[in-house]
Amino acid sequence: NVQNTIATIRQRQQLLNPGRVVSELTFGNWVRLLSTGGHRNGTPVDYTKVLWRPYLSPRFSGAASRQALHTEAEAVRTFRNRIAHHEPLLSIDHARMLQRAVDLTEIINPVVADELRANTLIGQFIRNRPRRSCVAGCDHPRL
Repeated sequence: NVQNTIATIRQRQQLLNPGRVVSELTFGNWVRLLSTGGHRNGTPVDYTKVLWRPYLSPRFSGAASRQALHTEAEAVRTFRNRIAHHEPLLSIDHARMLQRAVDLTEIINPVVADELRANTLIGQFIRNRPRRSCVAGCDHPRL
């Protein structure tokens, strides 16, 4: 993924630097780095051994474990993709997903998590949304 990202940046004739490469990588790429492993040149790579223990775990000290962090990141990624692809969201516990996103942000960067808590309007929208029972049995239009 990194090599593909570098090739894309070069193809667009943009300045190639680490910051641009990092910003161009997808959320899914970061979630995959928290998984058990992948492949490099066809050879299996144990991410716990080569990434998590030496490099990532010290930076995610608030995570219970690599597995727990991966589970939360994957849940947030899946929810984000459902939103981005305009999929139905009425059956999802929105308050729980917001809390998972905030919890994940807290582990990654507590300062950003504080800003998110202080400035997000999502909680207000969740509190004011029609309830499932109302959506099915009220006079206002179905969402």
